[in-house]
Amino acid sequence: MNSRIRGADGFRAIACMMVIYHHVMQRLDPAASPMWVQVIQYMGMRGEVGVSIFFVLSGCLLATPFWNAFIGHTPQPKMRTYFQNRAARILPSYYFILILSTFLAVKIINFEIVWSRIVSGVLLVSHFHWNTFFASELDPPLWTITLEIWSYILLPIVLFSIFWKARTVKAAAIGMGIWIVFLQSLQPLIIKFFMTDDYLKGWEWGWAGG
Repeated sequence: MNSRIRGADGFRAIACMMVIYHHVMQRLDPAASPMWVQVIQYMGMRGEVGVSIFFVLSGCLLATPFWNAFIGHTPQPKMRTYFQNRAARILPSYYFILILSTFLAVKIINFEIVWSRIVSGVLLVSHFHWNTFFASELDPPLWTITLEIWSYILLPIVLFSIFWKARTVKAAAIGMGIWIVFLQSLQPLIIKFFMTDDYLKGWEWGWAGG
């Protein structure tokens, strides 16, 4: 039976084009552009929402087998298979691009090696600190990968915490709602109490500073 969710590929394509549009518009100087170009650029600068679409779509698709198992009272997907599939899909291409972009940045563009970024990128923890957020200065969009990987790790933990006590779909939905409210309430508190200062901040310090 084909379990593919129709429309998912279309959403992926839309999100991809939004992100590309966003990054292209970043390269334009609004002060040197006519008004109609500035309007197009302004719209493009909102294209970062495409990243959010990717995250929401991935979470929806990956959570579906767990919810289907809960609703159908069947065994949950095996964690070993789940993580093996995620690793096989992401890690080979991620490490290849990380190594290639680092090599090109050092050998061709003469960027300085920042070992803390490289090591944190290899260990998949670059997003835990702003100074290592971009593991590759030449390929900044890699920042999303480590964040996605940790989201993949957290997803079954959150779902199992919901399914552990829930006996009905209604109870599970309430549990999901509690998680959503908790995370939405936590975000402004983190921004308020853990915001870093302006040291080494600004585009003159590269992508991490910007």
